[in-house]
Formats: sequence, structure tokens, C-alpha cells
Amino acid sequence: MPLEDIAGSLEEIGLILLRIDIPHVITAADPEPEMRDPFDRLLLAQCKVEGLQLATVDRLLVGHPLALRL
Repeated sequence: MPLEDIAGSLEEIGLILLRIDIPHVITAADPEPEMRDPFDRLLLAQCKVEGLQLATVDRLLVGHPLALRL
């Protein structure tokens, strides 16, 4: 599948791409997660702002209140 067609295909099956916006960047992922990875922190902050949970198998994230273990 061409890369430019991926977003449309995801929308067709009901998935929505979540953009990174200013509120996601300036929000802290409370409580402070154990890991220091800035991308993981951003994902948790997005979840907090959007009222979502992060579906993950990452052992450093699964215990966080904003994460949902798969």
C-alpha cells in the first residue's frame, strides 16, 4: 500500500489519527512515569488530555494509570 493511502485506509475501518497539538506537549503525564523516554511521556500526555488510555505491552508503562495492558 502506498504510504499516502494509509491514513484514508485507517479512517475507512474507523481508526482516527491523533495529531500532536500544543495541549499534548505542555501537559505533564501525572503521575510521573518511571521511564525517561520523551515519546512515551508524550503518548501518556496525549491520553491524559484526550481522556484515553494507552494500549501497551511495554513493561515500563503497564503500571501507569493512563496505560492499559494488552
